[in-house]
Amino acid sequence: MSQFFKILFVILFSSVKFILVPPLAIIEYKFPVWNAILFTSIGGAIGVLVFYFLSKELLLAWNILKAFLRRYQKRHHHHKHHHNKPVFTKFSRRMVRLKNRWGLYGLAIITPCILSIPIGTFIATQFFPGKRTIFLLCGSVILWSIILNLGIFLLRTSV
Repeated sequence: MSQFFKILFVILFSSVKFILVPPLAIIEYKFPVWNAILFTSIGGAIGVLVFYFLSKELLLAWNILKAFLRRYQKRHHHHKHHHNKPVFTKFSRRMVRLKNRWGLYGLAIITPCILSIPIGTFIATQFFPGKRTIFLLCGSVILWSIILNLGIFLLRTSV
């Protein structure tokens, strides 16, 4: 595999499964540690931006679809007082608990490694829309990139 495709793969893969990429970049592809930090940070930041704006569009499409289905449902039901109660799933309860307990800062810290960039960005977009969210998520990606890549580099050189 040529160097260009290795770099491209690291960038694209780190935008989705961030925690798996630093060992791949340093151990398998033998990138210098600063290059690995740079490529995983770029990939993670691209992932945050893509999923931030994509999730806004997906939420908009979902809300339009829900409004259409409600209108269709009202047309075909003959009784007047049909109210749909909101359904709380185990996942939605966990997300609300996460939002209330940790806030945006906690969500930004756990997004790259624990939640994954697409899921964490989607949750952050729903609960905390705004430019501050993008900056915090990108900053978290860069911080985790430095920690993970340096940690793997130091472990590899000490063994």
